[in-house]
Amino acid sequence: MKKVISLILALVMCLPLCACGPEKQTVEINYGEEHTIELKKQQEGIVWETENPDIVTVRNGIVTGIAPGNAIVTAAKDGKTVAEISVSVNIIDISAILLSQKNVEIELEESMQLQYVLMPDNASDYGLSWKSANTEIAEVDGNGNIRAVSPGTTTIVCSTPSGVIDTCEVIVKEPSAIEQLNEEEAKVFQEYLKNIQSFYNAPAARIKALISIEKKGDSAGKPYTAKDVLFTNIQGTNRLGGTLFKYYLGVAGFELPNQDFMTKKIDGVNYIEIPSEFMDIGKINAAIEEYWEKNIH
Repeated sequence: MKKVISLILALVMCLPLCACGPEKQTVEINYGEEHTIELKKQQEGIVWETENPDIVTVRNGIVTGIAPGNAIVTAAKDGKTVAEISVSVNIIDISAILLSQKNVEIELEESMQLQYVLMPDNASDYGLSWKSANTEIAEVDGNGNIRAVSPGTTTIVCSTPSGVIDTCEVIVKEPSAIEQLNEEEAKVFQEYLKNIQSFYNAPAARIKALISIEKKGDSAGKPYTAKDVLFTNIQGTNRLGGTLFKYYLGVAGFELPNQDFMTKKIDGVNYIEIPSEFMDIGKINAAIEEYWEKNIH
């Protein structure tokens, strides 16, 4: 009788171990794919965890492959593991990369994104990398976003660890002379355009000096200062051609740096010479030349 009772007790003790062990599953997914884990016994309050979050993530029973490899995902209830899922993440090798463009032209400091297609259609983009041959001309990030840094030409390379590549030539265009003008230089250029009809040979007229009256009263007796009016000395030709004459173009609304400038006397009046670091005559004249190149037919 004692033997029978002992046998029954042993069976009773073994039953919970056999019936209550964690459920086992095996799942295979591709990199970037999701898979919903279905437990044989659905329960509320399940806590999901992954032993290797660098390979597989899990949320509410949905696993996502983020890198090739193997990981164990567990489901727990009240602190007790009820399921263990072995997840394998595979990658489908890339046989070809097809960039959306082979040649692009972009403006300085402009940004754009290169699109791409992978072959085969279900290939994994794991390990896909981007590189610029010259980062001083154009930069590229890990998503194919290109940013123009300086004028010139460079090559953007998209590649895989196995050596599959495609390339795109990027030309960063030099900004136009007009686009290179700073705010104050642009004011002079625009005023030049407004008053260019004063010259008989307007396309040949160029700025010779940028000056400001140091102190001089206007017709109402109000004094000008360096912060009121900029006078632009432009030279052109008369009706007969060949003879230079001076034309002083007043441009209001300038804020010059608060510093001492060199002065010079012109026609008995003291003038302040505007330094090139504030306004560059060469840049303004280059913009004028560019304007006439586009507008003389």
